[in-house]
Amino acid sequence: MKIRYSSEIKEIGKIIKNLRKAKGLTQLQLSEFCCLSDSHIRNLENGTAHPSLDALVRISNALEIPLEKLIPNIGEDFSPTLSQIEILNGLTEKQQISFIEVLEDIKEKGGFINEK
Repeated sequence: MKIRYSSEIKEIGKIIKNLRKAKGLTQLQLSEFCCLSDSHIRNLENGTAHPSLDALVRISNALEIPLEKLIPNIGEDFSPTLSQIEILNGLTEKQQISFIEVLEDIKEKGGFINEK
């Protein structure tokens, strides 16, 4: 599955906003829990800022939810491994997007073949 980048960014913002509200938090409170500025939270929720992996991890931790809940169109069975997260942390935002697209393509085609 290809990630429709601009629509995915807006969807991530909607997800963050809905989860924040469900927890009864203001943007300022969430920003304080995440050590991000409230304007950055606002821009993420509006879809005008591109979330970094670091920001998504901080937000998921603050909201006490799994990271994959913030990423639209990723199945319930998707759970990045520690090595995948380590790889993502060392990449630029553009490289992170490409990496996720590759993982989604692999998943769509049936995943990795495990040799015995």
